[in-house]
Order: sequence, then C-alpha cells, then structure tokens
Amino acid sequence: MNLIYICVFHKQDYIKLLKLLITSISIKANISEKIDILILTSPSFQPIIQNELKEFNLPLYYYILDLHTLYEAACARLTIFKYNNINKYDKILYLDTDILINSDINVLFNLELSFEKLYALKEGVIGHEFWGGKLFDFSKYNKDLPGFSSGILLFKNSDSIKSLFDTIEEHIPKGPRSTCLDQPFIVYNAISQNKYDNTIMASYAENNPSKDSHKIIYHFPGGPGNSSSKLSKMQTFWYNNNPNKDNSTTNPTTKSTTNSTTNSTTNSTTNSTTNSTTNSPTNSTTNSPTNSTINSTTNSILKRNRRLGRARGIDVNLKRGIHPT
Repeated sequence: MNLIYICVFHKQDYIKLLKLLITSISIKANISEKIDILILTSPSFQPIIQNELKEFNLPLYYYILDLHTLYEAACARLTIFKYNNINKYDKILYLDTDILINSDINVLFNLELSFEKLYALKEGVIGHEFWGGKLFDFSKYNKDLPGFSSGILLFKNSDSIKSLFDTIEEHIPKGPRSTCLDQPFIVYNAISQNKYDNTIMASYAENNPSKDSHKIIYHFPGGPGNSSSKLSKMQTFWYNNNPNKDNSTTNPTTKSTTNSTTNSTTNSTTNSTTNSTTNSPTNSTTNSPTNSTINSTTNSILKRNRRLGRARGIDVNLKRGIHPT
C-alpha cells in the first residue's frame, strides 16, 4: 500500500483548495486499491471537510490534530510517522493543498526510491531565507546550491526518513523564525544529512505552470496562508485546461469502497504565535471561473460516480469511525 497525505488547518478557506485538489485526483490520478488518501486536519474542520468530500468515490481517511496557529499548521506534515496506521504503507507522497493532479499518480509510486532520500522539486537557492539561508554555515556550503520546495515530498516509509522528520521537529523550536515557516528547516536538515534528491521530481512536477506541460503534479505556491491567490491560480489553470470536462469524458476512480476513519490525537508540535489573516472571500481574476463553475463541473463528475457506484454495488458515502491512538 502507498499513501497520499494532505494537511488542512488554520484557515477554513483552504478547504476550497482541498476540494479542487481532490477533484483533480478523482478525475486524473487513477487511484488504485493500493493507494489511500489521508487528510490531516483539526477537530473543527473534519466534519466540514467530510461533508464537502462525502460524494467522492475515494479511499479517504482522517488524522486529527488539535493545532491552532499557522506555524503549527505548516509543521503538521512532519507528524506523519505518528499516524497510527503508518506502518501499512510503503511509499508516501505529501501534497500541499495548492496542487492539481494532472495524470496517473501511480507513475510516482512505481519509481525506485532510496530509503535514505526525500524526493522534492528543485526550487530556489540555500542562500535565501526561504531555503535555509539563516541556518546554513556558508563557510561549508555554497550559497548558490539549489534548494527545494516542501510542497511536494515523496519518500519511502523508512527509519531514516522518520529520523529526519524527528530531527526537523526538534530543530524548529530552537531555530530562527522564517516567513516560509518549516520549509527552511526541512531543506537545511535534508541537505546537511544528505537525505534529499531534488532532480528526479523535475520530470513529474512543476510550479506555477502557464500551460499543461504534461507533468503529473502542478503546484501553485503564493506565500504561506495566502489561500485566495492560490485558489484563483488553480481555478484558472483547471478551467483553461479542462474546459469540456463533463460526464462523457470523466474517468472516475475505481476504488471499491470509500472508508473514512479518524485517528485522533493531541499534538504538541511547535508552540508559537503567528499573526493570522482574517478569512475573506476568494477574489478570482477576470479570467478565472467562479466557484459555481468549479462546483458545477465537480457535481456532474460526482453524479456519474454515484451512478457507477450503485451499478457496482458500491457505497460511496463516507463511513465515519473514530480510531483513537
């Protein structure tokens, strides 16, 4: 089994990004019975997310963390090895919510991966604050050494990567704060321990694409906590590259059941205070589709999923269970 996991905390607007990401996964990722999708979220967000995603025919599970600040939210990805059922998975793919899946995700899970490496998309240089500029000793490292984005992380479920994540979690409270949150610490520790590969993912992922370049993953970063600009970019790209996506062209996933289980825990990751922005309505650009356009497309897809589910005897409603740690 392999795992895709996604974190949704801090701002409820990020649920809109999550729904569009899940829509793209449902249509294009070709989720097999060997892949589960885990959503890390808060106790207050979980019922909202379950309601938004209840009609997707996907293997959705939940890992509940009681986090409150933007900084804690960003660090949540590092807690994945504390998930109760983590040992059932071989390969793990972390995705930010500001992502669209464009084609078969199994291609990534079929790659030969090292137990010692974190696979990520090359981005920036380590001389910049966003990629560890405040952490590296530049008498030992070249400031122009390429860093990587922490928005897409592919890795084996191994003791080596678990140790890396534990080290990063321990380092964050002791290090300088950054506007890029935990990313500088991820980059610094992965590079200093030589536990990274930022070359392979270039063939499969791209940041802020202007057109469909036939990659599997498209990432739309735009600053931590800035959900509106990210959603606008995602909607515009999705609409422009899927203008005629309807029931006749949609290929729903073939998962035979949609079991949703909750793994509750209280997390005491980084205790910090962050100036959080006030939730505001999404401001789309002129060329962006409205939320109703995206919802209309999504609803037509889901109706077909439900018809197929009934024809195959599939229950496509989420089953809500709680599995305490």
